[in-house]
Amino acid sequence: MGLHYEFRSLDNEQDAKNMISWMRLRPLDYKHFNDWVDRVEHEIFSGYKQAILGFCMENRQPQLVSYLLFQKHKQLPFMEFKSLRVAKPVSS
Repeated sequence: MGLHYEFRSLDNEQDAKNMISWMRLRPLDYKHFNDWVDRVEHEIFSGYKQAILGFCMENRQPQLVSYLLFQKHKQLPFMEFKSLRVAKPVSS
């Protein structure tokens, strides 16, 4: 049986909080990870960074399973990807 995924932009403050919590629950193994998440949180709420969220729609309950962070390039006229994470859905 395949899984159904949906993707959408980060639409509101609750989406942002959920994404940040999701990131903190799945720390990457590198120095200063929590400091980086703190910066991401600030940059999301300031509008500097943006995100696309991926949800697994198994059992009709949307479950956050991925994000793609991006921002306007500081010098060139395009957007740049900053981080992409995907995790397996948590089984119910």
